[in-house]
Order: sequence, then structure tokens, then C-alpha cells
Amino acid sequence: MAGKLRKMLGRADDQAIIDLMHLIETQSHATLNQWAVKMAGKYALPILHAHEVTSLDGLYAQSCAYLRQEQTLKELKGIFQEATKTVRELKDPIVTAAARALLTACKTIQTPTNALGYVFYLAAAVAYQELGEMEKPETYDARAQALFVSLFHELEIIAIPDEKNPVRVNWNC
Repeated sequence: MAGKLRKMLGRADDQAIIDLMHLIETQSHATLNQWAVKMAGKYALPILHAHEVTSLDGLYAQSCAYLRQEQTLKELKGIFQEATKTVRELKDPIVTAAARALLTACKTIQTPTNALGYVFYLAAAVAYQELGEMEKPETYDARAQALFVSLFHELEIIAIPDEKNPVRVNWNC
């Protein structure tokens, strides 16, 4: 038995995370919003659906609507509050990690540092979904590292060179 599963995987001093932090610092809030919500839709939403959890579909849909300028931040804040309550009620560690990843990614719209925060939850969700719940911590950590590199490359693809309005972040880690 591997022991209790962690809520998040990865550490702020992992080289892949440091690289991601540096790239995040060069991008605008809008770019980070697009990337975080897209990655949550690509990775977290399918995990939730695989576990027949659809209660956060509205959060994702409304966050996408906000990114298309079809929703206001004020309207979205209420959706964030409801989603937070929903996430607190979840028990399954895979579902919980995926739900936290989705919620945190969508909340990048409010808080740019969530563009980093969601990746730790997402790493746990992806690793546990793909590898099961009985692996050694090193096995989960290796999968998390691979995901961090992939997420870095996904952001790198949409990154705007010499962005004129990069976010100002204070990493508290």
C-alpha cells in the first residue's frame, strides 16, 4: 500500500516549476487565463467526467464565456462561490484533485498566481487517474514532473514574446 494520497504533487523548488514561474511572469493576465482554463478543460474536466461528476461543468462553461467576453467578473464570482462549496463536499481523492485543479484554474481570472497553483492539483489528479491509487510517491512525482513540462510547453506555445503588460506576481512559496 502506498499510503494516503497527497492533495497536490510537486514543489515550488522543482526545476520544471521554476521554469513555469519564470514564463508566467512574462505573460499578461489574459494569456494566463486562456492557458489555465484551456488546460483545466483538457485535463481536469475529462477526469471529472470519467468519474461521472458534471456538477462543475457550469463553472468551466461560464469561465469560457468570460474569456469570450460574454460574462462579467461579477457574475462569475457567484459561480466561483458555488463551485467552492461543491468542491468542499467531494470525497474521492482523484475527483477532489481534479475539481480543485479546475476551480483554481478558472479562478486565475481573479488571481493571476492561481496560474501556478492549479498545476499542483492537476498533477495529483492526472497521476492518480492514470496510475491508480497504490503507487509509490516517486512514481507519482515522476508523472507530475512530466505534466509540468507539458504544461510549460503549452504555455510557451501561446506566450506573447516581449509582452508589454506582464502580470505582477508575488510568489509566496
